[in-house]
Amino acid sequence: VKVYDQGDVVWKNGRNLNKIVFNESVSGIEGRWFLYGLSKLTEITCSGDHPNFKFYNGCIYNSDYTELIYYPSGKEYDESVLKSTLTKFGNYSFVQHKLLKEFVIPNNIVHLGTWVFYNTSATKFIIHENVETIGDQCFSWSGQLTDVEVNSPNLTGSSIFAYCNKLKSVTLSEQTTKIPNATFSGCSVLSDINIPVN
Repeated sequence: VKVYDQGDVVWKNGRNLNKIVFNESVSGIEGRWFLYGLSKLTEITCSGDHPNFKFYNGCIYNSDYTELIYYPSGKEYDESVLKSTLTKFGNYSFVQHKLLKEFVIPNNIVHLGTWVFYNTSATKFIIHENVETIGDQCFSWSGQLTDVEVNSPNLTGSSIFAYCNKLKSVTLSEQTTKIPNATFSGCSVLSDINIPVN
């Protein structure tokens, strides 16, 4: 499908889309545009040189390649296809991605936006110690998630793992001083929260 302006962003029969081509005049591209029904989408490109966004290996970035706007939900995850200049996974950037399994946050990522991994298929997340911010509902509603390892003490958002109804085990950083409101709300089978002691 070709997208020429924001009024076109209604993905009718989106589950059958495998490629989206944006016109360079489209402004304000956001991850939430890809929230529903794009399970076969593997590539996003632009018909020209966009002034505010970059398109690389089928993904969308901000203009200086420091923020991932969206990683297509039908594209197998491969850290090597990401730009090494990235420091942030933007809001909704992996939303509804159903091909994830164990996911290790890359070492260069220090900021995780809101709803980044909302309703994904990941079974485990490993978050390294240098992550500085984690947005609201970042990993929420990921129904296959069973294990989480959070090596960063910076649990900054609310409802970060809410309604991950298969989540059983969580390991937090020994430097954790605060668990925000509703972090594990709705995690009905969570039985172990481990905080290592020096």
